[in-house]
Amino acid sequence: MENGTRRPITHVTEVGNQYLLEFDAASPSSDVEVVLQQPRDLPPLRADLEATTKRSVRVRVTDPMGRFVTGLERTDFGIVEKGAPRPITGVTQLDNEYFLEFEAANPSSDVEVVLRQPRDLPPLRAKKLQ
Repeated sequence: MENGTRRPITHVTEVGNQYLLEFDAASPSSDVEVVLQQPRDLPPLRADLEATTKRSVRVRVTDPMGRFVTGLERTDFGIVEKGAPRPITGVTQLDNEYFLEFEAANPSSDVEVVLRQPRDLPPLRAKKLQ
């Protein structure tokens, strides 16, 4: 609910033990409340709300020879915001760049891109682009 008005959830993504709920808000600064319908066969549940902002960052990944590396997936990357890992919701490869979509707690905070080194490749380097 946003300021007392129900808003339909447009997409749900499960990341670890969290659910990311997307909806169209009337205002980005509105108060939001999550209404959880209690399933009958479960003990009482609690929903903790953390408002996030969808963001993206451009990354170029190269091998030791400086060549662009293709074929990486979401699980090969990590995003860290102020020491806290953030869930990556999408990865798109275009030309020589990857676009990482993620949920951030702060829309303007600096984030670190972490590359999880694939075992079958030489040491790779990830550079965040502006």
